[in-house]
Formats: sequence, structure tokens, C-alpha cells
Amino acid sequence: MAATFEEVRDANTRGDLEQVVLDTSWHSHLDAIKVDEVLFLLARAYQHLFAGYRFSRILNEMVDELDFMSLRVSRAFQVIDRFEEYRRDKPDTKWDSGRALFAVTFETMRDDPYSVAAELFHHSRLPRFAFTPAEQELLGQPWTEPTMCLHRNLCL
Repeated sequence: MAATFEEVRDANTRGDLEQVVLDTSWHSHLDAIKVDEVLFLLARAYQHLFAGYRFSRILNEMVDELDFMSLRVSRAFQVIDRFEEYRRDKPDTKWDSGRALFAVTFETMRDDPYSVAAELFHHSRLPRFAFTPAEQELLGQPWTEPTMCLHRNLCL
């Protein structure tokens, strides 16, 4: 379900924002070391993109054993479903035993406060959106008419 800007703003203000991260099979041709490198870069980009959002829960889908291993080492990420029942009911499925759904919450992050992901659950700061100084300068320019649309609701 897609949320409206107002719904995201209200949930973010309350510190009750939830997100689902769906995975794709992007790394089937990479070895484990390269997958770790890409996951590290994706995690850093994710943190930059969502800095200031006040999450209460993030669900992550993992599609294979390599994905599963990357989150299983964190104390804060909890396995919600390994889809055993689904695979039992649908024996022809291509879903292998590595597919899983993980959750990390404001509460479970207390078990792993020094995790890189912990910053996403620190709600002591006021809500903010991660605009860089250059973006702030651009947004502060006195435009008289829309000249560039970054999104249908954000035109400069």
C-alpha cells in the first residue's frame, strides 16, 4: 500500500513510520565478497536516503541463503516467517529455504544499539528530511514558476 505525503508526515511525526523493503535476485552472479560490498554500499545509501525518518518497524524480504545470512548476524533483526507453510502448500514454487521475512523494530533495536541500522530508530532528535546544504540552497532559491520537477509534488 502506498501512503500519501500526509500519512507519511503524520506517522513520521509520531515516530510510528513503517516500511517494507522487498528484495530482488540481483546478486545471483556475484561471489559472497562482492555481495557483501554491494550490501554495504546499499545500506549506506539507504541510511542517507532515510536519515531523519522516525521508523517504528522495517520489514525486509530475503530471497536466498546469502541474504538470510547477512541479517541473521544482527541481534535486532528478527525472523518473522521462513515461508515453510507456503512451500509445503505449493511444492512447485521456486522459493527456496533461504527466503525469509525479517523485522526490526524500535524495541528490538535496543538489543543491538551499536548496529549501523540503529540510527534509523533514534527518535530523540526532531524529525528532519536529509537535505544536503546544496539541496537546501537550491530549495531556498526564489523561483517564480516551476522549472524543474523532481517529483509530481516537488517542482522547482
